[in-house]
Amino acid sequence: MTDGQADIFATVTRKGIHWVWMSAPTRYGKLIADNVPVLTTKGWKNHGDLMVGDYVFNHKGKPTKVIGVAPKDIADIEVSFSNGEKIKVNEDHKWLVQHKKWKGWKVVDTKYLMNRKLKWKDGHRVFRMPKIKPLQFSEKKLPIDPYTLGAWLGDGVTTAPCITIQPSDRVIINNIPYKVSKEHKHKVTGIVRYDFYKTELLKGLKKLDLITHSSGGWYKQKYGYFGKGKKFIPDIYKHASIKQKVELLAGLVDTDGYVHSQKRNGWKDGRVKIINTNKQLIDDCADIVRSLGMRVNITKVKAGTSSSGIVGKKDVYYLGFDAEMEIPTVLPRKKIIPRIKNKYVCIDKIERVKPEQGNCIKVENDDGIYLVGKKLIPTHNTEILALALLYLAVFENLKIPIVAGSEDKARKIMEYILQHIPDHPELHAGLLNMKGLDDADKLKVSASKDTLRWATGGWIYVTSINSRQKAAEGEGVVGEGGDVVVLE
Repeated sequence: MTDGQADIFATVTRKGIHWVWMSAPTRYGKLIADNVPVLTTKGWKNHGDLMVGDYVFNHKGKPTKVIGVAPKDIADIEVSFSNGEKIKVNEDHKWLVQHKKWKGWKVVDTKYLMNRKLKWKDGHRVFRMPKIKPLQFSEKKLPIDPYTLGAWLGDGVTTAPCITIQPSDRVIINNIPYKVSKEHKHKVTGIVRYDFYKTELLKGLKKLDLITHSSGGWYKQKYGYFGKGKKFIPDIYKHASIKQKVELLAGLVDTDGYVHSQKRNGWKDGRVKIINTNKQLIDDCADIVRSLGMRVNITKVKAGTSSSGIVGKKDVYYLGFDAEMEIPTVLPRKKIIPRIKNKYVCIDKIERVKPEQGNCIKVENDDGIYLVGKKLIPTHNTEILALALLYLAVFENLKIPIVAGSEDKARKIMEYILQHIPDHPELHAGLLNMKGLDDADKLKVSASKDTLRWATGGWIYVTSINSRQKAAEGEGVVGEGGDVVVLE
């Protein structure tokens, strides 16, 4: 235990103290390696650099304030996920997971998962993580209209404020809120280049360092220089509002994207792809899609020779995702109809690795969950109270009712107690109705227990205010009373 946890444990179990008030003990004491990236409302930070006052995100997409940072300790377990993410933690770190045979979600520690089968015989993964809601960043004042930037990133001239498209796709240009200064139609291909010189587009591209020197116009005439530029998605767009990010995504899909037909492509129905040779741009697109709560898959195709004999010089990257929200594309053939698919990120493997330094943070939201890793994995903090209650019941033979506003809340602490009973024989010796407990798997039949009794007289049970109110009029909330009463 950390020093803070030891203080909590000692205070709860110390004789002579009649009242203990603990503020949010469920969010203290579990550990993630320092070098794990965490997305904050101001951009990415390493977990070890998080400070009180930073805002991270929970799986519901809402910012949650960091209100505590624990001392450093060791992370020596790596948890791998089905999307390729790997997070280093300690064995006590908590996760909100659902077993495919469970009806609901439970908080379990890494040690619990290490002692369970993570895959069935057919290879299917057993434990899955909760789906992520779109992250709620605030609306930003952007240098370039987001749809326009998406279209330029897809079909724009890297060194100039120009976009080249086929004439039939003119609707893309019509959706851009900047005035076209000139049009150039290629004599052979018929492709049209639309120039946006002397507009906010050129100013914005320079401000964002997407173009450092512009080609064409007076600059070319004066310096004989064709310009410099690079395509990527600036951080201010990655951390913009949901509406601004889907508009940028729409511009990219209309130019560099492809939308599968929803009538004749089977499992690919409606799947969206963005295709590009620029790896950084593809990775940036993946950041945008993940922040909108959708799963991403990236496939690399090595440069080769086409059927027409054209020799490719660059590898091609295909980014694919199932759109689960409205993306306002303007090309009819790229219309996106949202489809909610029950695809979850699952735990793939857990193994011990070389120890690294890490620590725990304490967050403000009620469930203690926050997102970690570049691929935004939901992770959870925990509580020390359950261990103190288990100690009092087993070694002090006390009667302990746990009372909460609802039955579900009351059972939260009991779930932790049930998880820790197998830790040591003394904790389950004399446990009535569970004699000879020597395997943690036996707790599966007790996961919903409301009462634990030991032959020595110790007793833990859960109750709720609602259930007691349904009892006979005049009966107290706790009714039978107890040596130690926990009010959640």
